[in-house]
Amino acid sequence: MKTQNLLLGIVVTIALAFTGCGKKQAPSPSAYEVGGVNVDMPALQAAFVGASPDLQAAVNDTSSNLRYGQYEKALQSLDKVASDPNLTEPQKKLVAQVIEQLKQVINKAGPSR
Repeated sequence: MKTQNLLLGIVVTIALAFTGCGKKQAPSPSAYEVGGVNVDMPALQAAFVGASPDLQAAVNDTSSNLRYGQYEKALQSLDKVASDPNLTEPQKKLVAQVIEQLKQVINKAGPSR
């Protein structure tokens, strides 16, 4: 009887240990809040992970300019991305969305910090 209880306790302990070992997904990065406006740069960067180096550089320039408060330069970099003829429809929509968000930032905070 004691051996059965001991084995049952071990089995339950092992089962509980393995249920807690699941790999947790990292939370997706949230949009940047700039001057009270959410700018979805993480989604934009994720959309261009496999893109050409020129497009990736323009997206990275946009992110850097936004981070340093150079909102007009960020908008100019994003215009370069928008003018590329090889964009997919989801990329075009996301670029247009971020352009509108940057325009809102410029209207609220001015062209730069």
